[in-house]
Amino acid sequence: METFSDEIKCKEMQDKSEKKLSISGSNIDSGNLYIRQELKDLLDTKSKLYVLELLGEPEEKSIDGAGKEYFIYSRPVSKYSQKSQPDKQIIVIFRRGQVTKVLHK
Repeated sequence: METFSDEIKCKEMQDKSEKKLSISGSNIDSGNLYIRQELKDLLDTKSKLYVLELLGEPEEKSIDGAGKEYFIYSRPVSKYSQKSQPDKQIIVIFRRGQVTKVLHK
């Protein structure tokens, strides 16, 4: 309240920030996540560009000695069914720019 001299403005600002937090938190629980098997079917043999457009930037990227590239998504992307908990991690494996495998934890 020290930043705003007017208590009404302070309350309005606090309410707006709480609404934004509740909206972003509800996206995870509301069912906006992909079903795991549908995601795997959707990504099968697709390009890196397609994956980036669909899922966004991964939290981690790595390349192994065999030329495989790994996109590791630690945020909730998919879940087993509508009523289950989100997967903890999704790993998309590329070889020569195309998806070869999608792993989940």
